Amino acid sequence: MLKECFPTNGDFSLVNYVEFQTSLSDTKAYSLYSQSYLKDASVINDNAINLKSNNINENVYKQEYYCNGKSEVIINDLEKTYVTSQDNTINLEAVCDIANEERITIEEDGEPCYNYKTNPTNLPEVSICLFPQEMAFGFLADQELWEIEDVQTIDGRSVYHIVGKTNEEYGNKLNVATFEFFVDVNTGVLLKYIGYNEDNEISDYMFAENISFDKQAESVKMISQSKLNGYKETSLF
Repeated sequence: MLKECFPTNGDFSLVNYVEFQTSLSDTKAYSLYSQSYLKDASVINDNAINLKSNNINENVYKQEYYCNGKSEVIINDLEKTYVTSQDNTINLEAVCDIANEERITIEEDGEPCYNYKTNPTNLPEVSICLFPQEMAFGFLADQELWEIEDVQTIDGRSVYHIVGKTNEEYGNKLNVATFEFFVDVNTGVLLKYIGYNEDNEISDYMFAENISFDKQAESVKMISQSKLNGYKETSLF
């Protein structure tokens, strides 16, 4: 079970919090995604907002997602509703291999074209952590703007500590002038990201904790029919 936290659209008072599991080998996945307002969003501790329980108000959004490899169930815990879908899951066979040199190509008009791989985790809310190709395109495309400063340890895992600055166009969109990445050496998973504005203040962040892989990980949580008792089924559309 891995926990991930990040602000909503740069709003430090509204925090996204995700607990999730995924198994790429059998296309199973689970997530508990919630949003909560902080009581005190001015407190920054160890490069992250104070997320202790006494600083978090009640959830304003709470959603559970279950994928058994063939079908999905999405539950809105606040509205007591759920939806089901079939054949929308993505397995490893659907991921086309793209050579590294073809991930970013330049069009005839000089504009870059980014070639994305299909995300097989079935958890879009946590792609910034597990499958951070968009972050790589946005922050790391220009290799002259960043460097690997050192190798550190997070949760017992070796991570590359990458520091750099954004290009002007991309940085202005995020209000991020400089950044730090902490990337798991063995998997490429982004365990921690901190973005700073022109005043060197934290303007964006994401961090993960309690991560485990392969045989160390728990079995993916699957839904029981009793979970849906008292919930109303609705449509995706």
